[in-house]
Amino acid sequence: MDELVASDNWEEPVIPDLPDDVALECLFRVPHSCLAAMRAVSRRWRKLVDGPDFSEERKLRGTADGFACLVQQHAAPAAGTLAEAAGTGRKSAASGRGPPVYGITLFDPRRGSWERLQYPDGHQGGLPLFCQCVSVAGKLVILGGWDCVTWEATRRVSVYDFRTRRWSKGKDMPGPARSFFAAAVAERTTSGGVGGSGGRGLVFVAGGHDENKNALRTGAVYDVGRDEWEELGEAMEEERDECEGLMVGKEFWVVSGYGTEGQGRFKESAEAFDTERGRWRRVDGAWAGGACPRSLCLGVADGDGGNSRVVSVDADGGNGAVKMGRCVVGMGGNWALVTGTAHEGAPVGCFLVDVGKHGGAWTRVEMPPEFSGFVQSGCFVEI
Repeated sequence: MDELVASDNWEEPVIPDLPDDVALECLFRVPHSCLAAMRAVSRRWRKLVDGPDFSEERKLRGTADGFACLVQQHAAPAAGTLAEAAGTGRKSAASGRGPPVYGITLFDPRRGSWERLQYPDGHQGGLPLFCQCVSVAGKLVILGGWDCVTWEATRRVSVYDFRTRRWSKGKDMPGPARSFFAAAVAERTTSGGVGGSGGRGLVFVAGGHDENKNALRTGAVYDVGRDEWEELGEAMEEERDECEGLMVGKEFWVVSGYGTEGQGRFKESAEAFDTERGRWRRVDGAWAGGACPRSLCLGVADGDGGNSRVVSVDADGGNGAVKMGRCVVGMGGNWALVTGTAHEGAPVGCFLVDVGKHGGAWTRVEMPPEFSGFVQSGCFVEI
C-alpha cells in the first residue's frame, strides 16, 4: 500500500486529517456503485481509482465486490411487433410477438441486491440476442450476437467500465460476423505472448459459425485497453459451432461444439490454445459428448486416467429444479450461480451452489419479479 501512495506523487493527503494508510483503507471499502462518484472528488482520487493497483489491493483485502453479471430477459414487445421497420419484412416470431428483450442484470450475493444496467449506446431496443458476455480488468465486454430488430449477426463490441458507469463502443470483431462462438478472458499476459505487449485485459474468441451457417475454426484476441483486435494465426484442428470458452491457466479452451456437417452432434473433445506460444492442442474426452456446453462450464479438473475434463454442475442437483435452460456462472472459489427451470413453462429458479461439496449444496436465491426472466448467459465480475 505504501507503493500505491508513493506512486501518486501528490503532496496533499488522500483525506485531510487522516494518515494516508487509514484513508486508503476507507476507500478500499467503498461499494463499486460509488466508484464513479469517488472519481469526481479530486484528480488524485480519480488517479487512485483508475489505477490497476487499486483493484488489486481491494481483492487482496477481501473488500472487492464480487457479483454475477447476467444477460437476462426482462421484457417482451407488444403483440404484433414487426421487424418490418428495419426493412426485413418479417414478423419477429411466429406467434406475432416480438423477440424477447435482453439487458444486463447485476446480482450481488453478499448484499442480496439486484440491479439493471442501462443499455449500451446503439442498443436501445435491447442487447443482441445470443451475445457473449465477459468481464476483464474492471470492465464488462459484450460481443457479437444477433441484432434484436433485424436478426442479423453483428460484429459489434460494447464495453462497460464499472469505474465510470459508462458504456463505450469497442472496435468491431474481425473476420465474419460469427455466432455461438467461444469466449474467455486473460487478466494478464507476458510480453512474449499472444495479444501484444503484456497488458491487462485480453478477450479470446474462437469457433461459432458465419452468416452462412458454416462452422468456424478461426479465432481472434481483443486487447480491451488498446481497443485492438489481432487474429490468431493458427486455426483449430476442427470446426466448432456452439462451443464454450474457458481460460485454464495460460490456455484458452474451446470446449466441444460440432462441425458444419455434424449439426447438433457435440464433440467429446476440446482444443486448448497456448496464449504464450500461439499453438493449439487437442484434448480428447474433455466433455460429455452429445450435450451442449454453452453457459455450463466452470473449469477443468483431472479425470480418469489423468485426462483433463471440464467441470460443470450436476443437472440432477437441486432436486431437479433446473433441468431446462440452465445457465451456470462461476462465482469465485467453490461457488456457482445456477439458473433455469424445472420444466417448460415453469418459473425461473436461481440457486447458489457450493460445487466443492460432494453432490453440491444448493441454496435458493429469491428473485424479485422484475428480475425473474430467463438468463441466457453470464459472467463473474470482481471490482
